[in-house]
Amino acid sequence: MRRSRLEVLDRLFLDDPVDVYYAERRAMTTMVGLACSDGPWTGCFCTALGGGPSDRTHLDILLTACDGGFAVDVVTDKGRALLEAGAAVLTSADVALPAPPVVTDLQVPDMTAWRAAFNAPYWAELAERCLGCRTCTYDCPVCYCFDVRDRVMGDGSIERLRCWDSCQGALCFAIAGGHNPRPTQAARQRQRYMHKFLYYPGREGAALCVGCGRCVEQCPVNIDIREVIGFVAANNRAAAAEVQS
Repeated sequence: MRRSRLEVLDRLFLDDPVDVYYAERRAMTTMVGLACSDGPWTGCFCTALGGGPSDRTHLDILLTACDGGFAVDVVTDKGRALLEAGAAVLTSADVALPAPPVVTDLQVPDMTAWRAAFNAPYWAELAERCLGCRTCTYDCPVCYCFDVRDRVMGDGSIERLRCWDSCQGALCFAIAGGHNPRPTQAARQRQRYMHKFLYYPGREGAALCVGCGRCVEQCPVNIDIREVIGFVAANNRAAAAEVQS
């Protein structure tokens, strides 16, 4: 089980001002997680972001596969209430559970390293591969950018919609008068990663990424967020070595 997306989304939508629509649905939600016991999938690097295969953060119940079914760890009173009407269950104290798999030894650079890479030619090189298809953001469990649109309904009423948006779209940053502060795919690629590892952590104290690897799996041109993290780390080491010499 990777670090919950709710840790990120709750910071956004439950802090003042509270998003009443999110808060209402969040209060009615009981979170049941499934521990990873068969090893991580191809793109996963959850431990680099503070999660883990059996992380219980923001869960109400954690299930772990074992012989005969699942061991159940009740984390919260909400999870306990969900099980009250059910049959007897095995807990992790009753059975021998498999050791969680080793996920990755990847280290995410600190904000200073990301800031130092802002003007690197690498972003333009990365953008040459990017199709701007937005798959990476629409697959991301914590990308939250949205647009607000009005549409006229058949009965003449107007419906206001909050629509998911993507920083990889050419018009995402366009403003009145036609100005676009991020007119190139290179600028938009850089924005995606800087938002996750520099801007958002600077404001909220946590990365806007849970290491799930969905973007790694789904990108049609094999842009790998771990590759980007590796570049920023290498760029930072090179800059430090140059200063020392």
